[in-house]
Amino acid sequence: MIEEVGPALEIVPTDTRTNVIVMRWLSFLMERMDTVAIPALFDFYSRIGWLGKDAAEYLASVTEGAKPEAPPDEEALLEEDIEDHDLLVKGEESSLEEADEGEADWRLTPEDHIKCWMFIMEIAGIRVDKNIWCDVDERISRFERKLADYYRV
Repeated sequence: MIEEVGPALEIVPTDTRTNVIVMRWLSFLMERMDTVAIPALFDFYSRIGWLGKDAAEYLASVTEGAKPEAPPDEEALLEEDIEDHDLLVKGEESSLEEADEGEADWRLTPEDHIKCWMFIMEIAGIRVDKNIWCDVDERISRFERKLADYYRV
């Protein structure tokens, strides 16, 4: 009989320790991906069972508050000052602005996902033995080397 197990992190506690970990995790994510895409990552983690729906929604709302402030809209100021709008030169828009919000790239490297899993475990209050992660990483490396040797023949 298969026992159904819930998400690793159902609800995010709001104590000081957890808030610091959440902010460090968000900082880690913001260095690696567009802030618009971070809620999609939390949704993905919810679908694969790492985060509960409540935890994913809470983290997405915290992300909204952690986004850097947008610079003032300089184009709007220029358009007000210039009567002949044909003289305005429009700059190129970034590919992220052209993409829909749902299409923003949220993919991370496998190592980054492992680090996210460790952040989730810390937030959940589950101590992670880093030696186990090192052992798993070493086993995967050995497997990859054997696979490479096999295909060289």
